[in-house]
Amino acid sequence: MPPGAFIASQDVNAGGSKMYSAFKSTQAFEEYTARMAADCRTPHLYEILLASEASWLYSDLDYTLRANDPQEFLERRQHLHHLFEHFCTHIMQLPPGLLQPPEVAASHGALSHGLYKCSVHEVWKGVYFSDLEARTEFKTAFSHFLDHPPAELARSAEFIGYMKPDSGLKREKIWDDSVSRGTETGAPSAQANSEARASSARTRVAQSMSPTTSSVFANSKNWRARTRSTSDRCKSTTQRQEWVAHRVARRMAVSAIDRSPGIERLCSLERSLCWTEEYSLPSEMRPYPTVKIHPETLRTLLVRANKGVGKSKAGSTYLVEMLGKNPSASCVVIASNVALADKHLEELHRAGLTDFVLYSDVEPWAIEDERVVICISSMPRLSSLDKDIVYMDEMDVTLGNLTPTS
Repeated sequence: MPPGAFIASQDVNAGGSKMYSAFKSTQAFEEYTARMAADCRTPHLYEILLASEASWLYSDLDYTLRANDPQEFLERRQHLHHLFEHFCTHIMQLPPGLLQPPEVAASHGALSHGLYKCSVHEVWKGVYFSDLEARTEFKTAFSHFLDHPPAELARSAEFIGYMKPDSGLKREKIWDDSVSRGTETGAPSAQANSEARASSARTRVAQSMSPTTSSVFANSKNWRARTRSTSDRCKSTTQRQEWVAHRVARRMAVSAIDRSPGIERLCSLERSLCWTEEYSLPSEMRPYPTVKIHPETLRTLLVRANKGVGKSKAGSTYLVEMLGKNPSASCVVIASNVALADKHLEELHRAGLTDFVLYSDVEPWAIEDERVVICISSMPRLSSLDKDIVYMDEMDVTLGNLTPTS
């Protein structure tokens, strides 16, 4: 396809399926929808896959069942709206009334294999996504919110998931999060819901900058989607703790401690701040976020992931990067045994951090060096535990070896 061209997907009325059309440009698509409107024809609501374009807040609902039951789909959709509005007003903290009621295009129909599909596209004007990154961030945040709703919304969340017929034990949501990854939507006009139209990014952004709208996603790098926690375990007097709503590398959100498998967490030892973020991939670790050390901020980073995905390698890289960002920081690396201590020292020296010394090379008995690698059994030799960075690999083994030395 030539530069600027794109493919638009179109729901087929009474068919429960999609058709696809190619357009040379956004302008060509606008001209097409204008001609359709002038001829009093009714184009469907399109999804346009343009990663860099802005789009209105958009949702795609799909529900497959064995027989046509409009009331069942309507009930599930109402519960999703309740969750969606709560998320936008309480989590994204949009002013009440800013998010306008959705404009809807429906495409329900029987499927070829005896099932029935309810499909609805909704455009919620008032806020917009600036680009693909913003859409993806919202998708991840709202998906996590649906999986971990506050207690008062737990019943509504039960209506979002269902066992899709003829799919084995596969459980799906009626909200299709895939469209948030790259969707530019043409919304039906306020005058006639059957009339579909599309606006260019320039027009859309200009409209969204009006006093009645909010460009929440204009700079998604500075946006942190968060869900509120019902737990008071980590509350401080100055900052409310909240469940993390997205777990993207280098994105942090204030969070209550999450004990779910595979979730890593960075929490203050004083429990005034709790951070959580997912770093693990199926076969590797994402980079850990480095920070500048401040004396008033005491933090602990606990990383848990499956064996063999690269925690130790990523941890060594993280330590080197942290020391690069904090060149004057003191540091103690605590190993579970002599062999691991030697390995840590070798890796640090190979990275150019030759000021680290090994505990066995220090005489006399007390260790006063600013940067040192020790075994857990040698901790009593440290003249001070007041270090800027304390690094420990294989924590379960290391702390297990602490018992006979304490």
